[in-house]
Amino acid sequence: MPIQHLFEAEPTVFMPDDVHAIVQAFEQVLRMKRLVDRTDPVVLLIAELIIAAARGGERDPTRLSAAVLSRMSL
Repeated sequence: MPIQHLFEAEPTVFMPDDVHAIVQAFEQVLRMKRLVDRTDPVVLLIAELIIAAARGGERDPTRLSAAVLSRMSL
């Protein structure tokens, strides 16, 4: 999963509960966009956008997903 290696790059930034929320948001966006190929560059972009939003302090999976979907529609 592309999001896991991004966590490994910053192991002390997110607590386990944070990681859980971020992964939930990631999976939610992939389902909404019907993305199943984890090697698709769009999947990596989604992971990066979710982590960026989480770095900004958001931890709610629904709001993280909405933030990413909003950024993708620009």
